[in-house]
Amino acid sequence: MKKALFLLIGAVLLFGFQPGDRLDDETMRALGIRDKGVYVIDFFASWCHSCEKELPLLNTLKNARIIGVDVDENVEDGRRFVKELGLGFDVIEDPEGAIVSRFDPAGIPAIYIIKDGKVAGTIIGARPDIDRAIASALERLR
Repeated sequence: MKKALFLLIGAVLLFGFQPGDRLDDETMRALGIRDKGVYVIDFFASWCHSCEKELPLLNTLKNARIIGVDVDENVEDGRRFVKELGLGFDVIEDPEGAIVSRFDPAGIPAIYIIKDGKVAGTIIGARPDIDRAIASALERLR
């Protein structure tokens, strides 16, 4: 049984979370997810030009708790970026890549929609209509 558990955990860490996967307790704690519900997790960085355009659009979203994960290695760069954009949602600093490595997205920006602890959908890469794309995905979850 222990061997199967280690193989499962290793597969998640090797391939990252995919739609349908349940987040492990450690990842839930790191993201501050404590209850059932819908969360939008957005991995971003100050050097990402698309992130600069997309992040303010997330401020308009309803029906989900938004959690930003700043993957900047330089924490001060990330803090300055968040302040300049005036983000109205929680942002977690991940300079060591401990959280983003668990998800292992193909690129940045990367959005993961979590419902009741499971990955319900992903949006990887830049989209000029990210707010509408997420709102549509959230509506489908109802």
